[in-house]
Amino acid sequence: MRMVACAALEPGAILAESVKDAGGKLLIAAGTELTPRHLRALQMWGLREVNIVGHQADAGEGALPAFTAAELAAATVQAEQIFSVCGYDHPLLAVLFSACVQRIAGGKWKPSGGAS
Repeated sequence: MRMVACAALEPGAILAESVKDAGGKLLIAAGTELTPRHLRALQMWGLREVNIVGHQADAGEGALPAFTAAELAAATVQAEQIFSVCGYDHPLLAVLFSACVQRIAGGKWKPSGGAS
């Protein structure tokens, strides 16, 4: 089992741990063989890495700064509030949503102080 950057995942990888949303709802169960559709969903949800069964890649390959599940959950909640008006069904908005989650989790986003 190894944490692997979602950007480095390929179809056929098997999840070692379940993927859950900020509220604890199951999104993808442990043991699932990932398909291209799963990989797109992981990107839309703003996840940077997941645990993969038996992954033997070099630790430096695809390595990204790790965020805890709590950091990602909190960042996802904030990003969902920001995107509540427009949603993120459009592919471009899905990419922006993912980037927003990463910036919030990394502490690079500060509220503007405008109306909330």
